[in-house]
Amino acid sequence: MTTRFLSATIEVERKFLPPRILMHALTRSLTPALPMPPLLPPSIARRMRMHHPAVDFVRDVYYDRADEGLAAKGLWIRRRSVCGPAPYFVTSSWEAKVRVGGDFTASQFVEVDGAAAVEREIFRVLGDPSVSLHKIDEHLRTISDLTTRRLSARLELTSSEEESSLSTPLRNLTVAVDEVIQTTNGDLASACMTLEREFAHKDDNENCLPPRSIPADAFFHQIGVLEVVEQMRIGRADSEDLEGVDLEDLAQWHEAHRKAVAAARSAQLEDFMRAFPALFPLTPKPRGKLSAYADWVKAKQQGELVR
Repeated sequence: MTTRFLSATIEVERKFLPPRILMHALTRSLTPALPMPPLLPPSIARRMRMHHPAVDFVRDVYYDRADEGLAAKGLWIRRRSVCGPAPYFVTSSWEAKVRVGGDFTASQFVEVDGAAAVEREIFRVLGDPSVSLHKIDEHLRTISDLTTRRLSARLELTSSEEESSLSTPLRNLTVAVDEVIQTTNGDLASACMTLEREFAHKDDNENCLPPRSIPADAFFHQIGVLEVVEQMRIGRADSEDLEGVDLEDLAQWHEAHRKAVAAARSAQLEDFMRAFPALFPLTPKPRGKLSAYADWVKAKQQGELVR
């Protein structure tokens, strides 16, 4: 039996600008009472299937030092609250995302869950054992408080020919469209109702517009995310090369291996998106919600017209 092992959840993301055909597919799949056209255009539907569409509401409160020293070193700390359908039952947890490669558009992370594990990551970066999540406001400040309405579905390639065009078959592949607003006064239920009241729409030029219920000067952002998640567990029983090594050596080998896995999955994701350019447009360059929010805050402080 393996007595020494390390595990990690590797998340590789690629952001894109969600086209109308994808929004229609995700939205109509959630309303079976409507007449059902094909979820995806026939040319695409022959090559992939969409499974288990869902809508979730998520509040993310991000924390960092005043100089954003955690983010500068590739660590993001957040308190995530997931809001179910009305009456909006909420579950919350501490999470950390540790960058192992990529950038803000094509990102590669290791996900860390649970207060104890998140505190270990903070100590690894800051070297300060006194930082406690129970008194987070004494050590870090709130960087952003955002609520997201996420439309998502699992994607599956429908033929071995499609899979063989990639380096290895993609599994645990999810496509999502996020619509994000600021959580005013920390009121998650109100933010959920605002996002649920009216979906984002587009003008005649296919430009994304916020729901009409959101004030013109308020923050709103829409972004598509293609994501693959992989569980990695490495121990002495997993490889003869690990026989006799101590835990520190195992940790170093594990870190190198998870970076290699993340880079390989990132290359797969790039290949997949190039195979379906109509679903995953990349021009103009997509921006993640944190980058968009930082730009919005800066523009608001400078008195510029945000939208």
